[in-house]
Amino acid sequence: MAGMAGTKRATGEVTDTNVETVTTFIMRESKDRELAVFMNAMTLSFKFIVRAVRKAGISDLYGLAGLENSSGDDVKKLDLLSDEIMCNALVNSGTCALLVSEEQEAPIIVPAHLRGSLCVAFDPLDGSSNIDCNVSTGTIFSVFKKTSEGELSAADILKPGTEMVAAGYCMYGSAIDVRRSTPPFVAKRSRVLFQRPRRTKSQSPTTYY
Repeated sequence: MAGMAGTKRATGEVTDTNVETVTTFIMRESKDRELAVFMNAMTLSFKFIVRAVRKAGISDLYGLAGLENSSGDDVKKLDLLSDEIMCNALVNSGTCALLVSEEQEAPIIVPAHLRGSLCVAFDPLDGSSNIDCNVSTGTIFSVFKKTSEGELSAADILKPGTEMVAAGYCMYGSAIDVRRSTPPFVAKRSRVLFQRPRRTKSQSPTTYY
């Protein structure tokens, strides 16, 4: 019991019982249980997607699926599989209300009995055109809270970035790199980057900082 009460940092040894996980990190930093369960579902998706990416050759997952996504890009077989993995994980997590995937034309409204309050936009496998070249790929996502009353609508996710609950990416390669950002972090960085008031146009012609 004394070990549980201590504050020793994890050492990575087999006898270490003070192990940091995504869930324990989020609960310590934000105390947001729904976000912790959501990120747990996301990390599960990452594990399945990177497994598929690494086995693409022997599993006949290279090449096109003969479809186009919502952006007009040719869809790869791995795109479809990654999209299905993420949608299943997020719908069944009980934390999401609305999902918007680059691979699907229409938003996915989560059934009422599985619905949470998070609205998520994501590209399940960004850079999939690089798969055949053995170049890194990844998953990118942004998360908003449903704030409107009544039925779900596009307004629940078409919001400025300042209203995001979290955003992040997972890069797949020889190692898996996961990064997650929350509004306090973004605010802290913005004070460092923009010390004097100014108007700067981003690469997106509709977004200003």
